[in-house]
Amino acid sequence: MNLLTLVQITAMVITVLSLLLLAGIVIVRTGYTRRLVHREEFQKIALPHLCAYLEEKEGREAILGILAKERFPALELLMEQTEQMDPEARKKLAPIYSGLSFLRPILADLGSRHWSLRLRSAERLGYLGEESSIPPLMRALGDEVLDVRLAAALSLARLGCGGAVIPIIMALDLSGEISQRRIAEILAVFGEAAEEPIFKILHDHPLGPAALCIAARTSDLLRLRKAVEPLERLLEHPDDDVRINAVRTLGSLGDPSCVPRITALCDDPGWEVRSAVMDALGRLPSNNSIPVLTESLGDPEWWVRYHAAESLRKLGVEGTDALKKASSAHADAFARDMSRQVLEQNGILNTTEVPA
Repeated sequence: MNLLTLVQITAMVITVLSLLLLAGIVIVRTGYTRRLVHREEFQKIALPHLCAYLEEKEGREAILGILAKERFPALELLMEQTEQMDPEARKKLAPIYSGLSFLRPILADLGSRHWSLRLRSAERLGYLGEESSIPPLMRALGDEVLDVRLAAALSLARLGCGGAVIPIIMALDLSGEISQRRIAEILAVFGEAAEEPIFKILHDHPLGPAALCIAARTSDLLRLRKAVEPLERLLEHPDDDVRINAVRTLGSLGDPSCVPRITALCDDPGWEVRSAVMDALGRLPSNNSIPVLTESLGDPEWWVRYHAAESLRKLGVEGTDALKKASSAHADAFARDMSRQVLEQNGILNTTEVPA
């Protein structure tokens, strides 16, 4: 066999394999498209009946008879509708979920060797509202796949299992893998059920600095007013991130009684902390912070100066007057520049008014 024949045979084999691959892709794509079309057609038929049930115009047995024909497309429809409903309205769907008997097969998938099935199962269990799914979901917090742990945490939050708050933090607090903000967002789904565990973390410090940061962020999302006192104590914590998150949450909660404790950090060695302090003071309705903000216009860090200027502007007439005065009379040249910049950006000072 000469070289030319070998090349021709190789080219033919590659061509045949390419055609087979293309045919496989077309078959898979066609099957996927058909499933999508079938799902959309089913939901188009089922949705009006589901809405009628929620409006108490149709009975439970009638809607179960329709949804039972396509149980898992029906589950997807129910999950989509659940996302669009308030917590009180969602209670009406509980008899539908239980009537379609989803729990057993979904729990079976949670023990699958395939992580994608475990993930799907962990996601679905939160919608069923079955307390019996709490223990297996708690075990799923130890899954080797982070996405499964995240899904299990969110489902536990949907189920309102307050006892899962600390285990969730311990399971998801992985430096570099997931942001503290994401964990706080999951914990906020608990609503009132998260308040006592979060308060305990802030008050007793049973966990490390990262947990305190997460608890502070969650307090902000939950608008947890009773957290003000323990958050004020965290202003003295040795970890910079803890102090930053405590300051931010106190500023967001809007209690002006915190101003003296927050302003005490205006000379904090960490510039990120000082920046957070300046930003928080602009969120708290107290003109007592105007002298501190004016002085901090001369901070060596740009972001500290910027937030100090912005906060003065936010404090109304007295703050704006202090900013105008600083734009020409502050002893620090950088403070004068920042004051003019913020005034100009907000249309308070025209460039023609800028002192020479």
